[in-house]
This record gives sequence, structure tokens and C-alpha cells, in this order.
Amino acid sequence: ERDWYCGSEDHTLAVMRGPITFTMGSPQDEPDRTPVEWLHRRTIPRSYAIATREVTVEQFLRCFAKHPYQKNYAPEPGCPMIEVSWLDAVKYCRWLSEKVGIPDDQMCYPPLEEIGPRMKLPPDLLERTGYRLPTAAEWEYAARAGTTARWHCGDSDIELDAVAWFNKNSGNRTHPVGQKQPNAWGLFDMAGNVFEWTADAYSA
Repeated sequence: ERDWYCGSEDHTLAVMRGPITFTMGSPQDEPDRTPVEWLHRRTIPRSYAIATREVTVEQFLRCFAKHPYQKNYAPEPGCPMIEVSWLDAVKYCRWLSEKVGIPDDQMCYPPLEEIGPRMKLPPDLLERTGYRLPTAAEWEYAARAGTTARWHCGDSDIELDAVAWFNKNSGNRTHPVGQKQPNAWGLFDMAGNVFEWTADAYSA
């Protein structure tokens, strides 16, 4: 009944209630947009949950203790983990699923030793209950939090300063997650700090 719950390894997840239809993309005159970000209506036919904060260095290293990264860009345990490949992110999702005992028929990804460029994913992956990366549509819907501006806080750098670490205020490094204001749905760092992986490429 709640719109949030506590997951494994100190993660809090917010629940997005489906089915969801929203306007995905950005207008052609928006600065820094990429050509694939055309405006279109998108439907997400399911409910899903998404972490309220980025995965931290401390959380990620519990899974991959020897993972290399440049500590000067993420100098504190609470900073978001950096230098993570898409496959690394998938492995972390599988590891989280194993930690909480997700049944095999609900796992979204193969066992850790089988995860690689040629792995086969289940056709019903998006309906399973294991941890997985959000789709591009799921991520954008959560990040926008019902808004249509450039960022969920508005269109100017002045407004962005309150919610994000970026090139004008970060000091060329990441910062511990959750320090800036969250969006309207309680999600932190949905702009700035680090790029985030999604399950798929941006598409209509």
C-alpha cells in the first residue's frame, strides 16, 4: 500500500504505479538535446520500483571489492559509484537479487559467471520481480516526476543548482548521494552527479 519500501543493501525504492502514459523526449529547441529525443507519447504497462538514490561506492564494493575506479572523482564511500560498465551494472542487479533470495524463475539476468556480451535474456524480463536496470522510458518518467521542463526543477542553471551536482558547482568530482533536493517523487540526483545506465537504448 505504500509508495516506497526498503530493499537490500541499504537501498530505498520508490514505487511508480502503472499503467503509465506520459510524454517522453524533449522539444527540438531544447539546449544539449540529442536527435533521438523526439517528443512522443509513451506507455509503460506495468508498475515498477526504482532506487531513490544512485548506487554508492560503499554499496557497489560490497559486491565487487576489487573494482577499479579513480578515487579522486569519488573520494567518499557515499559518492555514487563511477566507471561501471553496463555489464557491471547488470551483475550488481543479479547480485542484489541473489542476496534477497529471488527465485530462479524471477531472476532478470543469468548467474554472475554467465553474464557477458552473448548472454540470453528472458523474454519476460520486464515482468519478473528480480532487480534489473530500468528501461529508458521508466527512468525518464521517474526523473521527470510529472514535469515537462528541461529538468524536473525547471529550465535554468540557477534552478538546477538546488537539485544537482554539475560542472558549475561540483568541483570536478562526484558528491555523496542525496545531498541535493529530490524531485517531487522523492528521487535524488536524477540530474547531475553521474550518468546512469538503463536496460535499453533510448527509443520510441
